[in-house]
Amino acid sequence: MDWMELADGLPPEQILQALDDNRDGEADAEVWERVQSGAEARISDCFGGPPPAKFAQACAYARKVFLLEVLYVRRGFAGSANPYSAKATDAERRLRALAGGAESVDAGAAGPDWAETQHLAGTPTKGFLA
Repeated sequence: MDWMELADGLPPEQILQALDDNRDGEADAEVWERVQSGAEARISDCFGGPPPAKFAQACAYARKVFLLEVLYVRRGFAGSANPYSAKATDAERRLRALAGGAESVDAGAAGPDWAETQHLAGTPTKGFLA
C-alpha cells in the first residue's frame, strides 16, 4: 500500500509529517515500513496468523484504520485526541469476532458489509505536535 492511499483520512502533508523522522521534508521509507508492519501484525494477531481470504474486505478496512491511528499517534494525538482510536478498537473487535466465528461475512448476512458502513472522513486537518 502507498501512504498516499490514506489521503481521505489524513491530508498528505500531515502523513508526510508523521513519516518524516529525520525532518528532511520527505517520508522515510523505513518508518512507513514499520507502520505497515505494525498494522499487519495487529491483523494477524486477531486471527492467530494470516487471515482467511474471505475476510479480505474487513481486513482492508481495519488495515487502513490501524495505519491512520498510528499516523495520528506519530503526530502526537493519542487516546481520545486520536480520531481513529475508537475506530481501531472497533475494527480489532470485529476482526476477533470474525476469527472466533461470533460474526460472519457470508452471503445472506443481514445488512451491508460492516466495512462499507464505517466512515473515515471528518477527521481533524490542523495541528502538528512533534
